[in-house]
Order: sequence, then C-alpha cells, then structure tokens
Amino acid sequence: MDSSIVAAASALLGSSVGGLTTFATTFVNQPYVARRDMLVKDVANREQLYAEFLKEVADLYRESLNRTLDDLFAQPSLITTYSLIGRIRMISSEPVLTAAEKVVEDIIEAYKRPQITFKEWEQLWGPADPWHAFTKACRTERQSMLGRL
Repeated sequence: MDSSIVAAASALLGSSVGGLTTFATTFVNQPYVARRDMLVKDVANREQLYAEFLKEVADLYRESLNRTLDDLFAQPSLITTYSLIGRIRMISSEPVLTAAEKVVEDIIEAYKRPQITFKEWEQLWGPADPWHAFTKACRTERQSMLGRL
C-alpha cells in the first residue's frame, strides 16, 4: 500500500471523526441551550409583568388616599390592574397569584375608606410594606426558576 493512500485515508478518517464528534456534541447540547434560553426569556417576561403590576397598584394606592371607587379616574387603572392579574394568573405560580389578588383586595378596601391624610395613612400602615407578600412570592419564584438553569 502506498504511503500517500494511507495518509489520505487517515486524513479522511480524522476529518470524519472530528465532524461526527462536533455534530454529536451540538445534537446533545442543543435541547439544553434551547430550554435555558426559553427559561431566561420567561424570567424576564415575569419580571416585566410584576414591575408593571407594582407600578399600577402603587398609583391606585396613592389615588385611594383621597378618591373613591365612584371616581371615573380610578376605574381605568383598576381595570388595567385586573388585566395584569389575569396575565399573572396565566403564567405565575399559585403563591404569586394569591399575593397579587390580596394586593388588589387591599386596594379595594382602601378605596372604601373615607378620604385620609398622609399622617392618617402612616398611622394606618405604619412601616408595613403593602406589597411585601407579593414581592417575596415573586422573589421565591424567580430564585426557583433560576435554580433550574
């Protein structure tokens, strides 16, 4: 056998093995990469949704200090908040949904109270964070999702 044939056969075999190895590695890793990318996008989507929800409820809480549910100005914000709750219901865990629904219930109760001053509000709420349970549930859910990466 000629040495040039052996060299050519070795080169072809080496290229084939290298190509197959690259293909096999890509084939095995691709599902993991796709799953990871989808999970990262899901976490980002939830973060954006929760931030939007917190902005809406903050505006509603502020308005509740001197408005009632009968005010036309409050109703579109409340409807937007219920829309956000619907989106949360579709993609979030049960603890996050429960906490979000509790926040909205608290807002409704705040609107039912007579108008109050900021000092009265401070006495009513004290140092409490009305969104603490919601943000805690969101953080727990996020950490759980990121732990799966």
